[in-house]
This record gives sequence, structure tokens and C-alpha cells, in this order.
Amino acid sequence: MRSRYKLLAVIVSLLVLAALSARAQDPNAPDTVFVDSIHTNTSTGIVPVFFSNDELLAGLEVTIKHNQNPSLITLDSVSFVGSRVEYLVSRFLTNHPAESAFTISAFPFSEPLIPVGSGLLCRMHFSFSGALDSTLIVLDSATITNLDVEWSVTFSTDDTALDPFHPRFQRGYLYINSSICCIGNRGNVNSDPQDVVNTLDLVYLVNRIFRFGPVPACPEEADVNSDGNSGNILDLTFLVNRIFRFGPSPGPCP
Repeated sequence: MRSRYKLLAVIVSLLVLAALSARAQDPNAPDTVFVDSIHTNTSTGIVPVFFSNDELLAGLEVTIKHNQNPSLITLDSVSFVGSRVEYLVSRFLTNHPAESAFTISAFPFSEPLIPVGSGLLCRMHFSFSGALDSTLIVLDSATITNLDVEWSVTFSTDDTALDPFHPRFQRGYLYINSSICCIGNRGNVNSDPQDVVNTLDLVYLVNRIFRFGPVPACPEEADVNSDGNSGNILDLTFLVNRIFRFGPSPGPCP
């Protein structure tokens, strides 16, 4: 009799595990949520979040946790401008201050489902205390239970036979260091806060070299070809090749 109870317990356990596996199983190729990694030398930082999916989505929920004291870092806002879900009315930010976490969610109401594709979900705008200087902040996925409501990283489809599933998640980092003006790779000559290298940087260099324009705020960014000389004709040539001729990318910051 005892062996029968043991067998029954094993069967029940297997059924529960199977049910949990079905809930977490992506119906097609694995979808992904990707948190970017940035450096900042000011009291604020903007961290983009991207996602990819190969099926129509009826909603998504992304819960992210950081590893710092919440009194020292604040998520001021989340921007959906230019994102793949900008067209949706139902977009929310839910804070979980006790867990140093927050949930970003979006779902169609009367709009079309979120289409297949990959790209920007949102940009997270942080501000932080000077006590966090020279600190690496980890931005990772989290599962939070609050008043019997579970918040995690889940995607939903419009197929009623499928439960919400968990996409893959790639953590990101926010590195704060006030002594660094060059962030990531060189080339952000005009000190764009988004750290984008484009034709505006080219115009900035042209004005500097030929029209006595302002000196770049960060000389290391203007040393596009990494030869130790900042903002000269060789840097301009390097940037032209990069932007218009698919030349090599600028090297990393020192």
C-alpha cells in the first residue's frame, strides 16, 4: 500500500512539473528580452530595453530588479518614444520599491497585436546619488509576488490554448563613473546623451576643423581613429568612411 502512495506521489509530481514546463514553454523559437549596458559620468543614465518575438503578442510584462539601495537610485520614468509598442495606449510602469524592482507592461486593447519583429521596448531613465560613483549596477530579471499577484518576465499570445510563457532574458549593466567622459566606443563627438554616432558628429568635426567651431567636450570621443590626436582631419576621414562607406567602427574608449 505504501509503495502505491509513493508511486502516486511521483506521478502527481511529474504532472505538476509538466504543467509548469508547458506554462514556461515558448511555442516557437525562443523570444528574448535584452537590457542594454551603458556607462555614464553624470547623475543620470538612460538604459534601453529591447525585445524580439516570432509570434504575435497579446501582451508583455518585464520585471527588472537592480542590486543597489533604492534610496540611492531612482527610476524617474520610462519612455516608449520610438519603441515597438509606442502605438499602444495600455502601457504601464509598476514600482516594487521594497524589492528594488519595477515592472514594465504593455498590451493591445483595441489596437492590433504586437507584430513579429525585434527592436526597442523602452528607455529607462535613472537618477542616482553621488555615493554610487564608480559603481556597477546590475539590471536583471525578477519575479515578485505582491498581494497574491505575481510579476515576472512573460509574453502572452492570443491563443487561448497557450498560457503566458517566459522569454529568454539578458541582463544589462549601468556603470557610473564621473571621471569617464568617453562612453563605450569613440565617435560621439557632439556629446549626444544617447551616445549615438551619426552625421551630426561629422558636422561637428567639420565646424571644428574648418570653421573654428567649439572644442569637443570629450577629446577622447573626438579621437575617432584612436591615434592619440583628437579632432583632426584624419578623424574626420575615418568618420566619413564609417558613416558613408561602411568602414570600421571607432575603437573603444580608453
